[in-house]
Amino acid sequence: MIYLCGDTHGINEIGKITNKAFAGGLSADDFVIVLGDFGLFWSERIDEFMARKNIERYFPATLLFIDGNHENFDMLDELPRERKFGGTVSVGGENIFWLRRGEIYEIAGRRFLCFGGALSVDKAHRIPG
Repeated sequence: MIYLCGDTHGINEIGKITNKAFAGGLSADDFVIVLGDFGLFWSERIDEFMARKNIERYFPATLLFIDGNHENFDMLDELPRERKFGGTVSVGGENIFWLRRGEIYEIAGRRFLCFGGALSVDKAHRIPG
């Protein structure tokens, strides 16, 4: 099954999908797609690193994300790439993949065109990177 989720904004709200009430019902055959503002590749902080490692170890499904307007693209662009689901993905972990803009993927028998980003209303308060 495919599940769609809105912004998780990194460690602030990743519990939307990693909590036992939701994740406990998932299996290795399931996919969870975060539709923008994933945020677990924001910095090199240990809490973000550990959150990604915990997803690799304990999250039973494949976690996919489309970028939003609140991402660290410098960090995302450093991720290794591979062909998966019929398109190019960036690999963020054993079961974590960035679905890249402009790619068409086939996931669980469904086809998806991915695009992301938006006008950032807080852009004036951001710093490069």
